[in-house]
Amino acid sequence: WDTHVRDYMPALQFSDPAAARQLTVADVLSHRVGLTHNTYDRDLERNADYHSLVQKLAHAPMTCGVGECYSYQNIAFSLVGDVVFAATGQFFSETVASRIFKPLGMNDASYGLEGIQASARWARPHVRAGGGWRSLMPKPTYYRVPPAAGVNASISDMAQWLLAQTGHRPDVLPAPL
Repeated sequence: WDTHVRDYMPALQFSDPAAARQLTVADVLSHRVGLTHNTYDRDLERNADYHSLVQKLAHAPMTCGVGECYSYQNIAFSLVGDVVFAATGQFFSETVASRIFKPLGMNDASYGLEGIQASARWARPHVRAGGGWRSLMPKPTYYRVPPAAGVNASISDMAQWLLAQTGHRPDVLPAPL
């Protein structure tokens, strides 16, 4: 948790040079990077490449120092995927599948738009339309940044995750986590 992101991503830069040196994995996962809310999400929604958005972080305004404030991020949160790949040689989704989904018996869990669409039954997003609700297909945009896209999981999978989160599976999630 205290590992510096820059140890795995030496080229990472922010507008405050000290921020890139101070940023830890815990800061990324806790949304304490110091950037403004949802930095570059609009660009991601316009199909900008993730790696170019990471490079643009060097010019993004900082609202506070690293670790000093919370601000939800998708691009910055996805840096954890780069750290995982640098540390293990596996993509983030593969690592989550082998280290969390499989040992917990989360048999329906997946990452990616293909994963959710391959499921026989899944809850689609809905919007109000014409006095009722209309289902939508999920946008593929955020699925290009797997750490931020989220997990596709059934209720039985989520039950296994909650058991692990409450300390009943220390073989997968040790107590300090």
